[in-house]
Amino acid sequence: MTLPAAWNLTGHTALVTGAGSPTGIGFASARSLGHLGAAVAITGTTARIHDRVDELRELGINARGFVARLETAALAGELGAALAVASVVPNILVNNAGMVAVDDAEMLSG
Repeated sequence: MTLPAAWNLTGHTALVTGAGSPTGIGFASARSLGHLGAAVAITGTTARIHDRVDELRELGINARGFVARLETAALAGELGAALAVASVVPNILVNNAGMVAVDDAEMLSG
């Protein structure tokens, strides 16, 4: 299928955060961007992100994975440093990280 020029992401690199779940929005976004031609750098909070990288690569998508937590500026800076060391320069961002679990005690005290 030939894509309109605006949809062709060849030569672009997407950073997709929160892509560790095989059924989540982050991984689906990374897969879609990869199918459009973008290289993808994906993050997750655990080593399972490397399983997602393997799945993307099996689809022919150029993918790199990074275990990263992003709750603070310092942690986000660590991801930035890791991207720089790996020579990954994203020009597309899917800022998907941000799931929060709250229990009743936190809700009552907050």
